[in-house]
Amino acid sequence: MPPHLSHRLGVDVDVRPVRKDGKNARVLITDPEYDRARTTALIDLWWRKAPVQLVLFNDTTVIGAGLSRPSPGHANHFHVRLRMRGATIKIKDRGSDVAELQTKLGIESDGRFGPGTAQAVEDFQAGHGLIPDGVVGRDTWKALGIT
Repeated sequence: MPPHLSHRLGVDVDVRPVRKDGKNARVLITDPEYDRARTTALIDLWWRKAPVQLVLFNDTTVIGAGLSRPSPGHANHFHVRLRMRGATIKIKDRGSDVAELQTKLGIESDGRFGPGTAQAVEDFQAGHGLIPDGVVGRDTWKALGIT
C-alpha cells in the first residue's frame, strides 16, 4: 500500500480489512476470505472510540451503514482520518471527541453530534459569553476546559 500524501500529517492511518482465516495478509472486499461482519464491527469501533473525521472504504455494506465513504483504491484497506485534539466539531460529526463534549455538557453521551448536542452547546456558549452558534471551536473547547 503506497502512502497517501495526507498520512504525512500523522492523523491518517490505513487498516487492512479482517480476514475470516485470521491471517495478517492482504484481502480484497471481493475475496471469499474477507470478513465483512468483523470489518464492519472494527470500523464501527473506530467511530465510537476515536475522534474520527472520516473513513474511506469501498464495501457497499459499510457505506450503507453510514460508516464510510467510497474512494478509488480503497478495496483492500480502509483509510481513517482522525481529528486533531481541539479541532472544530459541529452537527453531524461523531467520534470520541463528541462523546467527551457530551459528557462535559452533562448530556447523554452517544458520540453523535445531533440537534440535542447542538442545543446543549448553544446553551453552554450563551451562558459563557460566547456566540451561541452550536459549533465547538477553540473558544468553546477552552471554556469547557479542554485544550
